[in-house]
Amino acid sequence: MKFTVIILIILAIILSIGIFELVYLNNTFENFTERMERILEKNEEGNLAVSDVEDVLNFWNKKKQIIHLFVNHTELNELDKNLFLAMGYLKNDRRADAESSLMVVYEMVKDIMFEFGLNIQNLM
Repeated sequence: MKFTVIILIILAIILSIGIFELVYLNNTFENFTERMERILEKNEEGNLAVSDVEDVLNFWNKKKQIIHLFVNHTELNELDKNLFLAMGYLKNDRRADAESSLMVVYEMVKDIMFEFGLNIQNLM
């Protein structure tokens, strides 16, 4: 009886950690997606500034330390690279190149969100 209770408690802890992971990743990547959508809208309007990309980069730098625990490092490094490329392109007034890099980041965020976020495949 005692052994069964201990096993159930351990399983509940493991399940709680898994649910926390999924919810955290889902919330983080939803927030990131919204930020990227705003940046892409600003770029279409011609109002995108380096500070806008820096804000997203600061957000990402704060979150990625924890996300590295759950998500493939290669994907996150590629995301970093494209964010830095976009900022460099903007600083050199190469808006078309910046838009390409930002679109890559946006699609990567959506893919990571689907792959690791809160959905039925990840719950099973």
